[in-house]
Amino acid sequence: MPASSPEPAPRGARTLPLNLGQTALRLLPLLALGLGALLLARRCEGIDFGAVWPTLLALPPLQWIGALACTGLSLWALGQYDVVLHRAMGTGIAPARARAAGMRAMAIAQTVGFGSITGALVRWRCLPECDLWSATRLSLWVSVSFMGALAMLAGLSLLLLDGHSALAALLAIALIAGVSRITRLPGLPQMRAGTLPRLVLWTTIDTIAAGAVLWLLLPAGVEVPVTTVVFAYLAALGAGLASQSPGGVGAFELCLLALLPQVPETDLLAAIIGYRVVYHAGPALIALLALIRPMAPEARPGLVVAEGAARHRALAQAPQAEWGLVWQ
Repeated sequence: MPASSPEPAPRGARTLPLNLGQTALRLLPLLALGLGALLLARRCEGIDFGAVWPTLLALPPLQWIGALACTGLSLWALGQYDVVLHRAMGTGIAPARARAAGMRAMAIAQTVGFGSITGALVRWRCLPECDLWSATRLSLWVSVSFMGALAMLAGLSLLLLDGHSALAALLAIALIAGVSRITRLPGLPQMRAGTLPRLVLWTTIDTIAAGAVLWLLLPAGVEVPVTTVVFAYLAALGAGLASQSPGGVGAFELCLLALLPQVPETDLLAAIIGYRVVYHAGPALIALLALIRPMAPEARPGLVVAEGAARHRALAQAPQAEWGLVWQ
């Protein structure tokens, strides 16, 4: 008597593991936030928090002004990310509009977490002429390219913290040379040879300015070089992003406490709280208020036949090399 074939599992039984996996992925940032907060609370058990607030409030106005200026520079550099990628994707969005949308998206996404999703929704709101798919694709490229550039910078910063400056310089030259040779990536049809190096440049400006915010908010009596704080900040930022916790809370603070043992913990925590206010809470609040009334769609000019010198200028600025065939 032949053995009967096993009956297929019910449809609900097959989809249950998939649903559980999707739910776990959605809860991962919240779990990371809870775990990071728990570890941070245990790490800070011996710290006198009663001295943190007076330390923060005693900072002179000039240091707050400097921190605000560095925050503006950092967000401006992040906005340039969108300018570069809009051009590489051929969206036709004007640089000023792309920069403004990118700054708002990054200000909100770096605070609430879920960077690609949050960034896509904010960009879609800011740029009505862009559909949701284009905004999502752009946000994914921003996240991927930023993480790649940050991983490179964080790795180099750890080498510099250990005193291996020559090795860090050689690796930086090799990485930049390798990145400069990449001229084609999926989804970026108008990418040029200098696109990826420009993204690395803007990431460098952004992270150095953001690290300077933290350094400027240290009390006046703390003698620590700005380069040391910036290198530690790069590593802590990478740890915070890798943890998937909103704002990197927990992993970011723990990493800074471990990498800057020469800074008194009370002073360092005061600087971190000030950084969270100036670099995260303030820009996110301003960006949310700006979303109440988004930018109007850009008026697209009609086609105009270029002649004479205007024709030569238009062909010289063409986004693709194939336009050179017009001369033939």
